[in-house]
Amino acid sequence: MKLRNIFTIIVLNVFLLGMVSLFQEYTSLRSTLQQLNTTIDLSVDRAISNTMSSEEMFSDKFNTLVSSEASSYKDSSKYLYATLKVMRGGKWVTGNMYIMSMFYQQKGRFPNSQNEYATYSNGITTETIYEWLFGDIASDYNSSSLSWAFSNQNGTGVFSNASRQPTQNFIAFYANVGEAATSYATLQQKAGSTWVTSTDEISTLLQMGLKLDPLNSVTSTKTTKNFVSVAKNGYSDSVYYLTPYSLGVTYIPYEVLKPSVLSNIEQMIRFNKSKSFTTSLTDTASISMQDYASADGCVPLALYDLGSNVPKEHKTPDDTGSYVTNGNLKVTDILNDGKVEYDMSTLQVKVDYFFVDFYDQNNWQVVNYIKGSIPYETDLTQLPGKLAATDTTSNPDLTGMHIVAKVSVRVKIHIPYQSSVMQWFVDATSEAADEHYDIKMWNPDSNSIVQNSDGLWYEYSTYVAISR
Repeated sequence: MKLRNIFTIIVLNVFLLGMVSLFQEYTSLRSTLQQLNTTIDLSVDRAISNTMSSEEMFSDKFNTLVSSEASSYKDSSKYLYATLKVMRGGKWVTGNMYIMSMFYQQKGRFPNSQNEYATYSNGITTETIYEWLFGDIASDYNSSSLSWAFSNQNGTGVFSNASRQPTQNFIAFYANVGEAATSYATLQQKAGSTWVTSTDEISTLLQMGLKLDPLNSVTSTKTTKNFVSVAKNGYSDSVYYLTPYSLGVTYIPYEVLKPSVLSNIEQMIRFNKSKSFTTSLTDTASISMQDYASADGCVPLALYDLGSNVPKEHKTPDDTGSYVTNGNLKVTDILNDGKVEYDMSTLQVKVDYFFVDFYDQNNWQVVNYIKGSIPYETDLTQLPGKLAATDTTSNPDLTGMHIVAKVSVRVKIHIPYQSSVMQWFVDATSEAADEHYDIKMWNPDSNSIVQNSDGLWYEYSTYVAISR
């Protein structure tokens, strides 16, 4: 065989190997993207649901069962509220969703251990959480200005020294959109030293008792107990609190939503890594914990330096993908599910509110998205009209207006090449200081790859509303 032919065969084999590797990368990309969609979309949807529905913690039933044990972890009451779970130092850290969110807001991270969570949560009660989310718990039942309305002033006066002031975020929500959510209520209207009944259209959120409107003031000539007391008297001397969710008003506390999204995404990523199994439950549990911990950092490369049996590392700012906090404990900003790297430090969450008429045919798309399409109906634009026709409310002034929340989430991701050939090619040609060996972006204008691309932004949006 001539030398020329040998050289030709070598070149041809290299070319074919490269083409096969490239083909395999892009054939596996579909399943990778499906897993990515599932991880982000389900995590966000579950976070929204838990953030809104877990407001049951402020109900009379919850407080009757567990008193003010919102911070409890090692007893049965933990099953009555949503929890967040993260892995730090190879161990799971679990805690009340609200308390974990408070910790995150104050420190910019989750607790690094169960003990750190327990220390922080000590003394935090249901009242603490409510005041953090909505406003000061207080009651003005005993105000002399309201003697005309409440002859028996034996309400929850223990809170009478507080101000009933709403938090900055909640008053902003109320002023921008929350005020528009109305309902009819029977009020006490001042008539000399006594009162008469009056039926009025009010902003539904006034029932929370916070100082949101002049009607919540002790100087108002129209009032009701709910207007002037955040703390409500429940069964058997218990105390409960009204929330937007319990009043049928769409509100998603951003302070809770972002930590919930972060926790859910992390759990989904780590659970995707757990694929080991043995016949021993003990061994299975041990291997699973190792699998969960392997989600820290970047996807391991199938690339080695000559003479080394240790895979090369991704080129990240500190060469590890991890960032050291609290001594020797490493808390990574990058997690991987074996196929995709998620830069958790880049996660952004946004909530926008709109006031939407569900009976307006022009809004058929968002109405179908929230309510669900009519089975076997080909004309999806008909849903708003059918909802209006089936409305059984006795008050014609109450229309199909509802507050709709649009939740948008975006996070930076990297999808590394899985083939060692493609990884070698990137390693040989890239001069980037931050290199994740990921698939490059394509510029359709220049019909070429973006040489300096550094990851992709994954975005997901959904719509949520509480409606009758």
